[in-house]
Parts: sequence; structure tokens; C-alpha cells
Amino acid sequence: MNIVPGSTRRHLHAVPADRAGLTMIELVVVIGIIGVLVALLLPAVQAARGSARRMSCANNARQVGIGLIHHSDVHGALPSGTGSIAGMYPFQGWLAKVLPFIEQRAIADETEQSYVAQRLPFGAVNHYHLATHIRAFSCPEDSRTLNVVLSAKNGILVGPAALLGVNGENHTVSNGVLYYRSAIRLADVTDGLSNTIAFGERPLSPGNDFGWWYAGVGFDGLGTADHTLGLYEIGPSGAPEHAVCGNGPFGFGPGKLKDECSALHFWSLHAGGGHFTHLDGAVRFMNYADAPLARALSTRAGAEAF
Repeated sequence: MNIVPGSTRRHLHAVPADRAGLTMIELVVVIGIIGVLVALLLPAVQAARGSARRMSCANNARQVGIGLIHHSDVHGALPSGTGSIAGMYPFQGWLAKVLPFIEQRAIADETEQSYVAQRLPFGAVNHYHLATHIRAFSCPEDSRTLNVVLSAKNGILVGPAALLGVNGENHTVSNGVLYYRSAIRLADVTDGLSNTIAFGERPLSPGNDFGWWYAGVGFDGLGTADHTLGLYEIGPSGAPEHAVCGNGPFGFGPGKLKDECSALHFWSLHAGGGHFTHLDGAVRFMNYADAPLARALSTRAGAEAF
């Protein structure tokens, strides 16, 4: 190999020694640029994650909506929003009746067996699915719905639900499709399936005391605020934690996780509104500004003009 004398020396001195690294000023500038880029990208990343959570919630609601329609096809009517205390399944939530139609037949069968073994549903020995988590009933926006939770008031583990059936305008008139002892046929929905809301979003109450899919008595013994809710709900009659809330009415609007009164109306942790599922299976995001429209859509035979 022939080496040209002096070539190695000239190559080593091609870059001045004082330019071998960054100066302190240059390093500060680079760090500043990186900080600006991170600040610009972070909101976009958060928005993308929020959009993904919102889509996941909508997909879960769609699955449950299709299951609800299949229940009607098989049984001739929608399930009761909350089971009658005098019936075979006292205080059972409507979501439990949807289980066979969302690929949860095994849990549905075991739930029926539990009611045979022990009629009232709040015994942990027989009714162990009271503390079972069902993914389709959850919404990632409310992380508490992603696993079983402890009810502070009752001291038991329960399976949460982010979805509540629409009893109508409120629990006293029950002019919706899911309420205590209801058995609404799709033919009874004269407003039209696309013009009638079946269920919507509402986060768990503080302490996880309202919002159980398996069974619950609600604030009135009829399952209200546990399984069903109105779009123009009126005051609770029995729960001391709601004594400060007054008689309402409580319409669709923003809520707060630590506010007991927020359990008395539909809302979500999504920005600006929440999802509602119609009886035609469509899931639509509704803004809080559209609360009067939501109230009109809550009735099955109100003949409202849209």
C-alpha cells in the first residue's frame, strides 16, 4: 500500500479542534428548539389519544345497542330497565339481559343460576358476577370503568357501567324505553327508532355507589341513577347523599367527578358532550348545547317535531 506522506496529518487537521463540539449557547438553543417542538406536539398527541378513547366508547355503545335490538327480536320486547322486586330477577339491570347478545352467554347463564340460588342479588356468595367487569359496558375516558371498583357506601366490589338506559324525561313519567318493570316493544316506539334514544353515557358517581350493570336499587328503589336516568330528571327521594341537590330538573350537561349531583343527569368525560345510542343502533355524539333536543329524543311516543 502506498501512502502519500503528510496526507494523514492534513486529514486530521481538516476540522479545527475548537469546532469539535457544541458551545454552551448552541446547546441551549438546541434544547430550546426541542422544547418548542414537544410543546407543539403534546396537544396533538393528547388529542389523538382522546379521539381514540372516544371511538372506543362509541364502539362499545354500538355493540350494546345491537345487542339490545337482538334482545327485542328474540323476546318480542326490550328488557326491563330494572327488574321488579316481585319478579324472578329483582333489581337486575337491563345490561345483564343484553349479555347473551354481546357474546357473553356463559356469564348470562351463570347469572340466572345465581338468581335461582339466591333471589336477592346482593349476596356475594351466590351472585359473584356482581363483581364482574364487562368490557363492552365500559368507557376508557372514565378509567374507573376499566375494572371492578369498590362501592364506598356498600363496602362491596361491583362491576361498573358507563351506560345508562333512558327512562324518558324522568323516572316518574317513564315515557322512554328502559325503566323499572318496562317491557317496551319496538312497535310501541311511534316516534321512530332513529328519533328515540335508548341509552347514553354517564360516569360513575363519587364513591362508585351508582352505576352498576348487574343489579342496583338506585336512589328511589327503582334503579334510577344505577341503570336508568331521564333527560329531564327530577329530584331523588331517598338517597341522603343527594339531599343537597334539590328537585332539579337535571338535564343533559357538564358534570364533575366529585359532585354527587352529577350522578342525576347524563354527561361524559369527553369534551363538550356525550354519546347516545338510538333504537336503530346508531351512536351519535351530542353537544351539551343540544340538551332540549336530547329531551325530545328521550320519549318513545311524544310526537315531537325535529
